[in-house]
Amino acid sequence: MSQENNKRNCVRSGTLIVAVLIASLAFACDFFSGRGDTGKAAINQDIGSLLQKAAAATDENEQAKLFGQASLLLSQKGDYKRAVDAARKGRRANPMEVQSLATIGEYYISQRKFAEAQTVLEEAIYADGKSARANYLLGNALYAQKQTGRAQDQYAAALALDPQYTDALYNLAALHASQGRASQALDLLEKAIALKPGFAEPYKNAGIAAEKSGNAKKAKEYYSKYIELNPAGDDVEAVEQWIAKLN
Repeated sequence: MSQENNKRNCVRSGTLIVAVLIASLAFACDFFSGRGDTGKAAINQDIGSLLQKAAAATDENEQAKLFGQASLLLSQKGDYKRAVDAARKGRRANPMEVQSLATIGEYYISQRKFAEAQTVLEEAIYADGKSARANYLLGNALYAQKQTGRAQDQYAAALALDPQYTDALYNLAALHASQGRASQALDLLEKAIALKPGFAEPYKNAGIAAEKSGNAKKAKEYYSKYIELNPAGDDVEAVEQWIAKLN
């Protein structure tokens, strides 16, 4: 997804910045525009290899797993058309292949078909309750349907399975923020920052959460760090004004 599309999807709430992205609901507006640390060429090579192996596989379970892995990488690229195609092939080979089900659920979210996403993601969790991705995506589908209590449970489940799942940290922070729980949002954002200290956007959101929690000193520190990491950002002037108001 382009950064421009992300910016169009950003909504300034009364308390915190919350972004509604194509693939999920995320706290940081530009997070998914650069997600994944692997180079594009390497990802494409991995996808090609997985699809080739899947096409040649004679064991249906192995074939399903390979298609599921390919669908995950394609989703990470934002190539949902190819991702869902691979996922459906994986599901045909094994109707309970968890990554394939999760990818189909993510695709439905991208189409704003949240009820359909919920159904298939619940199937994914039934197939493999230890899938952090499926729990996280189900949280997104529920959150989009304003089922905040259940969404919170799913994000918590994803983080219990993978405490370093930054997407879940961001989205659970967004959920807490939407409910006026700025201090809980800040705690989660600080965990995410510790995991990815070079990513700018969470510092701004942490600054907003700190300010709403009554900690002006910490808010200024986070705003300043955001500007340091993102000096050419379109909103730097606005963030500088926020800092000035705290002085």
